[in-house]
Amino acid sequence: MLVTQIIGYVVFIISLILAIIAILFCFLKNIGATYYGFSTLFIYFAIPLFPFLLEQIVFVFAPDVWGLAYIFIGMNILFLFIPYGMLDGDVILGRKNIYRLNSFLIPKKYSYEDVIRYRMKYSSGIVHLGYGPSKVITYNFEIYFNDGEYSVFCVKRDNDRKVSYIKSILEEKRCKKNGKVKECKKKF
Repeated sequence: MLVTQIIGYVVFIISLILAIIAILFCFLKNIGATYYGFSTLFIYFAIPLFPFLLEQIVFVFAPDVWGLAYIFIGMNILFLFIPYGMLDGDVILGRKNIYRLNSFLIPKKYSYEDVIRYRMKYSSGIVHLGYGPSKVITYNFEIYFNDGEYSVFCVKRDNDRKVSYIKSILEEKRCKKNGKVKECKKKF
């Protein structure tokens, strides 16, 4: 039972740290990270808390069925993919370099000359809520690099302060806007 509790604490701390990093990335304007609003960020923060509380309830009120806690630990491991998905591919724009988080969340260093193009496009759709249908528009800002990698983040408004700041940095460094992307054949 003690091993299960330690595993639960470790998984919860990792998921909480990833959620906090994802939330901080959303608020900083020189980091290309998806941001939909405070309520969404609060949900990302609260998601790891739910299975952890259920796990602790099992440990306190039903210590004889502590094996049930593995289900909640598994839920928390599945919920690790939400902040991981938010962080994977984010870009951090510095004065001289751009850092892109790879699949292992390790920043890879690029110069501004490595940017092939950047563009902003929008997608729209209709969401059916309890009060009727409403139109939702999402603006996607894409940055493509010369090694075939790219970064995409979404915002709700085209005049978002983060998008305008990142556009101004890329324009200042003379990066191409809407240039053609050469297909990079990766060998597997």
